[in-house]
Amino acid sequence: MNKIFGTILLLAIAGNCWSQEFELLEVEYARYPKTSLSKIDSIEAIISEYQVSFLLPAIRKEKWFLLAGATYRLVVPESADRQSNDDLFFLGLRMAGVFSVSENKQLIVSAFPAISTTDEPGSFSGNNFLMQGGVLFKTQKTEKFSYSLGVISTSRFGRPLILPSLGMTRVGDKMKLDINLPFFVKTMWNYTNRFSYGLKFDVNGSQYNLNNETFNGSEVDLLRFSRVRLGPEFQYRIVGPLFIELFGGIAARRTYDFDIIGSDDIDLSLENGPFLSVRLYIKPQIRAVQ
Repeated sequence: MNKIFGTILLLAIAGNCWSQEFELLEVEYARYPKTSLSKIDSIEAIISEYQVSFLLPAIRKEKWFLLAGATYRLVVPESADRQSNDDLFFLGLRMAGVFSVSENKQLIVSAFPAISTTDEPGSFSGNNFLMQGGVLFKTQKTEKFSYSLGVISTSRFGRPLILPSLGMTRVGDKMKLDINLPFFVKTMWNYTNRFSYGLKFDVNGSQYNLNNETFNGSEVDLLRFSRVRLGPEFQYRIVGPLFIELFGGIAARRTYDFDIIGSDDIDLSLENGPFLSVRLYIKPQIRAVQ
């Protein structure tokens, strides 16, 4: 027990150095009910997503510190109509170096190497490797307002892309606005010291190497999967730093494309549909400081 509280205390120290709140650990389950394919009405599919991730301070110096963690994600397509029902497996290491440039400015350099493939035996190879990361400059203008600018490499849109990044956090007496483009936008209102509610938009996905599996007799190289979600979110603090979060609404732009070797891609993207996500996470209560 002492080790657990010691870890949370160390995280709080790092959080104050970076003027940022951290999620020590998160576990999420999301369910996407039966929905038709956008181009084939006769076929329907159900998607389940599971994710576990953690982030810890690994090294702390006077002018910089290193965060390290990992993310595991499993996407499970459930449909008797599909000839390929392989689960999609993602495992990545998360590393970020935070360097103090001045009293209220930080340089953040991150790396997110990952393996993204199916969970079939023998499916792991060098082709499954993805390298993601970014460089951000963050400025803490006041105790309640900060912003960041930078460049990132990501596969969340179903393919490796290099994109600009814009972040902003604004904390009011009852409301908090949190923007991290192009990944999410969230605004929350505190109803009590335990319960809050709001709206959230987020995007996630990856490119999965299928190691020349076959689909409808064609040899498949890659599968591109991504989706965006929009809807209300409810958070409740169970005890101490332990929270539960419910997030539901509409899932859109649900890409599910097979990259066929020597032929046109097969588009099995899904229609827009509802979803429900349940998430447990541990977040020490840290207020941003200058």
